[in-house]
Amino acid sequence: MTDASATPSKAARFCPSCGNPQETDGTYCTNCGAQLSSARGSKAPASTSVLVAVATGFMMIAATIAVLTFGGGDAVVAAPADTTTTTLPANTTQAPPPTTTTVPELDEKVLADRFGDAVFKITTDGCELVGTGSGFAIDANHIVSNRHVVDNDTTPRIVGRDGSVYDGRVVGWREDPDLAVIWVDGELDPYLEWADSDQLGEGERTVSIGYPLPDHDFSVAPGVVLSFDDEQGHREAIRSDAQLDRGNSGGPTLLADGRVAGIVSAMDLNVDGFQYVPIIIPSNDVVEEVEWILENPSRPTVDCDEVLAALEPEAPVTTPTVAPPPAPTPPTAPETFYTVILASMQQQNASFDEALARARQLEAEFDVPMYVLNSNSYSSLKPGYWVVYVGTMGRSDAKEVAGWIQGWGYDAYAQKVSE
Repeated sequence: MTDASATPSKAARFCPSCGNPQETDGTYCTNCGAQLSSARGSKAPASTSVLVAVATGFMMIAATIAVLTFGGGDAVVAAPADTTTTTLPANTTQAPPPTTTTVPELDEKVLADRFGDAVFKITTDGCELVGTGSGFAIDANHIVSNRHVVDNDTTPRIVGRDGSVYDGRVVGWREDPDLAVIWVDGELDPYLEWADSDQLGEGERTVSIGYPLPDHDFSVAPGVVLSFDDEQGHREAIRSDAQLDRGNSGGPTLLADGRVAGIVSAMDLNVDGFQYVPIIIPSNDVVEEVEWILENPSRPTVDCDEVLAALEPEAPVTTPTVAPPPAPTPPTAPETFYTVILASMQQQNASFDEALARARQLEAEFDVPMYVLNSNSYSSLKPGYWVVYVGTMGRSDAKEVAGWIQGWGYDAYAQKVSE
C-alpha cells in the first residue's frame, strides 16, 4: 500500500476524488480507482472537511444576506434608532421648525400695578366752572388728555395716583380729534407708549384707566371692543362696553401689553337709546397731532363763551310743536334759608338773561330746578353777583344736595342766605 503522506519524486498528480498522490502515469487512482486527470502539476485540493466548512460558511452568509435583503421567512429586522431622522443632500438647508407668537394675556391688576402711575387726575377751574378729567404721561414732561377736559383752564392741576401734585400748562390742543397736550413741571415716570389701533378687532379685550365719578378715584374698567366707526375706510372711533363715566375723559384704553390703543373721549347713546356707549379715539388718529404739537408748542386761549355754549342742551331734531316751558319761578324765600350755589357771575360782566341761561344749562344737566338771585339783596353774600342756586331748604338737606352735585365734578357748596 502506498503511504499517503509520502512525497512523490517527480511531478506529482493527485486523485481528484480522494486526494491520494499518484506516482504513476496511470489512468486510474491507485488508491480509490477513480479516473485521474491528464493534467500535471495541479495543486492538491483542500481536504474534504475544509471544503465543506468553507462551503457551509458561504451558504450561511448568503442565506443571511438573502433574509436581510428580501425579508423572507420569520426573520426580524431591527428598525433604525430614529425613524424621523432624514439625511439631507449636500448644500441643502433644512427649514426651521414653525414658531408661534405668544400674545400676553390681559390682566387688569397687573396693568394697574405696572402702568397706573402713568395716569393722572386733571382738575380745572375757569369760566365759572370746576371740572375733573383724566390724562396720561407720554414722556417725562408731557401728558395727553382731551381738549374738552381743559378748554376752560389752560393751567390745570395734575394729581398723581400717589397724591403728588404738579402744575400743568396746555401747550396745544385740537378740536378734531378731541385732544390736548399738557406740559408738566416735574419728572414723570412711568409713561405710556402708543399701539397700532388699526390692528384692533371686534371682541378684543381692553382696560381703561382714569378718575371717574362718583368720587373721581383711581379706577380700572375692563371692556370689550364692540365695533368701530369707519368712514370711507378710515377708523374714526372705537365703541366699547367698558363701564366708564364722567371723569374718564382723556384717560387711556390699554391693550394687554400696556400700550395705548385709544383715548376715552365721550359717551354716546346706542342705536336703541337704552344705554350710553363709551367712544374711544383710536391712537392712530392722535399720534401725528401729538408729535406736531410737541414740535410746535403754543399757548391756546380760553373762550368762555364757547365753553358755556357747549354746555347747552342740543336742539331737538324736529321743530317743537309747543313752546318750551318758562323758566321756573323761585319760591318766596324766607328771610333766612339754606341753599346750594352752583355758579356766581359778576354783574358787571353778565346780564340777568345770561345768568338765567346758565341756570337753565345746569337745570337740564341735573334735572333739578335752578334759580337766579341778586347777591346785593342779601347781606350774607358778596355783592355784585348773579347767583345760580337750588331753591330753599334746610341746612342738612343743603349739605346732602351739595355733596351729590360735587360728585359730578362741580364745585357746588351749601350756603346760608340771610337778608
